[in-house]
Amino acid sequence: MIDRKPVQLAIVFGATTGLYAVSLATVTMLQGDHDQAVAALRAPVSADVGAIGDANDRLTAELDQAVAMYDTAADAYSAAAASLLGHEERLAQFGAAVTEVTGSAAKLPRGVPMPRVTGVTRGVTRSAPKVHSTTRASGAP
Repeated sequence: MIDRKPVQLAIVFGATTGLYAVSLATVTMLQGDHDQAVAALRAPVSADVGAIGDANDRLTAELDQAVAMYDTAADAYSAAAASLLGHEERLAQFGAAVTEVTGSAAKLPRGVPMPRVTGVTRGVTRSAPKVHSTTRASGAP
């Protein structure tokens, strides 16, 4: 008689392997169904998270724009402050000049006597000088 143990061993090994494969396929199918259900439950939250991310990106862009505008305004303010200091220096110089001129003007006399004009005659007429001339246009020698 032929020993049947190796054939029985092969059949048992094949049957257990097939049973393992079927159970693994069943678990995979159940896990896939569970993953789909979880994804369906998380879809609204995922959409909200995406919307929050988009809003965050817009806010970041607006903040960057606001920082750029603030930097521009700060530069303009610094330039205006420097210009104002220059104007204040020139105004102080002008004030000193006005004070000096005011002091000099205060030292001047209130009035200056003007000389009187005398000996002016009115109505004097002058006559044209007398001229004696001849022309040869008439033919006289």
